[in-house]
Amino acid sequence: MKGLFLKDIYLNFSNRRNVLLFLFISIFMAFAMDSTFIIGYTGMLMGILAIGTISYDSHENGMAFLMCLPANRKDYVKEKFLYTFLMVTAGCLIGTIIYFAVSAIKNTTLDPISQLSFGVFFALVMSVMMSLMILIEIKYGVEKSRTAMFVIYGVVFLLAYAVKQIRGLQSGLVSFADILSRTPVSVIAAAGLVLYASIIAVFYFLSLRALEKKEF
Repeated sequence: MKGLFLKDIYLNFSNRRNVLLFLFISIFMAFAMDSTFIIGYTGMLMGILAIGTISYDSHENGMAFLMCLPANRKDYVKEKFLYTFLMVTAGCLIGTIIYFAVSAIKNTTLDPISQLSFGVFFALVMSVMMSLMILIEIKYGVEKSRTAMFVIYGVVFLLAYAVKQIRGLQSGLVSFADILSRTPVSVIAAAGLVLYASIIAVFYFLSLRALEKKEF
């Protein structure tokens, strides 16, 4: 699996111009935005780069070649999940460092604990979203996965619209938020980590099953 990691790192960072462009845009966004948006932006961008390696692997029947190497399908799926998680985490960390540096230059007062907590939370949420994208890419391929993602975004939009329009849902969410506010932070954190691990495990096994059904 080490070879798969090295391959993906080379694919993403072999072009130094792209790396410098990424850093330039991130710093520019940090100066332009007066919020923690940069933390989420860099995490999302790094996650998209990681997902893009699946497209490279599928190009010109590349998967058939990879499966001939000393790496099976389980190793491939495991590497994609680990690599994507590390890329998202690295992106959020880079965004946090840039945010702190820009805040110091602009002499902006901030709470380091809350900013770090936001970075950890966003890294977890983004890694869940990227895990779903891995499943879609493996199951449906590059072209069909784009349509599937549009459908998912549409469903999310409809759910958000329904919450906004239906008063019963709004009051239910407010009641749920009130319950959470009275719940110990340690309990919420433990429940969140269990939920996170469960979702990632489900996406991993579904992705592995989808890849095992494919013929190359």
